[in-house]
Amino acid sequence: MKKKIQLTLNELRHASINSPDTYPTDDDDPIDGIRYQDGGTSTKKKKPSLPLSLSSIHVPVNHVPTTILVDTSAAISFIHDKTLSNMQHQPIMPCSLKEVHTVNSGFISLLGIVKLTVQIHHLDTHIDAYITRDLICPMILGRDWTQQNYVNVNFCTNRIYLYNGLASTPLLPISRSEPVIMSLSHSVVIPPFHQKFIYGYVPLKSLDDALFTPIIALQHARMVLILHSLLHIRDNRDVISIINNTRHSKYIPRNTPLGFIYSSTATAGLNVIHASPMNFSDSSSSSLSLLSCNHYGVRFSTELTLYDHLFHCCNKDLTGTTKTIPPLVEHIDDPVKKMKVSLMLHHYQQLFYDSFLQGITCKPQHAMNIGSHSP
Repeated sequence: MKKKIQLTLNELRHASINSPDTYPTDDDDPIDGIRYQDGGTSTKKKKPSLPLSLSSIHVPVNHVPTTILVDTSAAISFIHDKTLSNMQHQPIMPCSLKEVHTVNSGFISLLGIVKLTVQIHHLDTHIDAYITRDLICPMILGRDWTQQNYVNVNFCTNRIYLYNGLASTPLLPISRSEPVIMSLSHSVVIPPFHQKFIYGYVPLKSLDDALFTPIIALQHARMVLILHSLLHIRDNRDVISIINNTRHSKYIPRNTPLGFIYSSTATAGLNVIHASPMNFSDSSSSSLSLLSCNHYGVRFSTELTLYDHLFHCCNKDLTGTTKTIPPLVEHIDDPVKKMKVSLMLHHYQQLFYDSFLQGITCKPQHAMNIGSHSP
């Protein structure tokens, strides 16, 4: 079987929805930087996309200044064929790998491998980079380079350090118009039927009205719910909510990517659920009462069906429901009545699905003139 190397999101490989997670927690020490570690695997085929760890530097590669993406999710390092053509280099060697997977999918075709010298300040580092025409950036340094050189990316100082500070170089500024990844500051264990508020770490010092959108794959893999939020980033972090509505504790390791942060000045389209935090301290309570949704007053027979329902509640932006219902209640002035009507409409949200409208025609049989009066 052809050997393949897969590039992946950190820590998403061994999640199971059928067995409880029983892992220890890490120390809650503050994180000044992120040390790159191994990630997991993914086999889904999707279109290529930008890597998730947006830490770029501009340093000499074979004496040619080059913009490089330092990416913890990449197992190996790459260089674009056009970038390589602009520098002197050793002969290209053939490689047994012909293609590799990306985290979001598809394949990257490989043309060969070349030895390169990457200069970080006064220190020369060496890497065997795979040559490809499929990159959307000049070069990527993956875990093979970061682990070999004990790399530490510090977003507080906005620098990348090698060998405990022996050499360093500044990170390139991140455009606020581009989304950045929010990762988990500390490992967390969420007890059964609990909601926890956790710190997410962002490579931005501060940002007002930051729109947080959770990663769908993480929610499915861990069978947890993460709400869309409007955040105010301070000191590279802010708080988000994670809900575990199953009978088993859920462990999420430190540095796990949680979602994307977008710069936003408007709250339109935010998926807000107004509810008290869940805190079912007694996990031995009736399972039937726990397997229910307080918003809609609906009970479910299994954790999976409840999760699917709640997952939809947390991600209603994936459907047209959130865009259809607000105009129907905008004429209601009383906020309490408006909320009650909104919840009722969400309860019967199937009525607003386009798929249910096919083949249905209904013409009014009678009409009456009501003049200027409301019906």
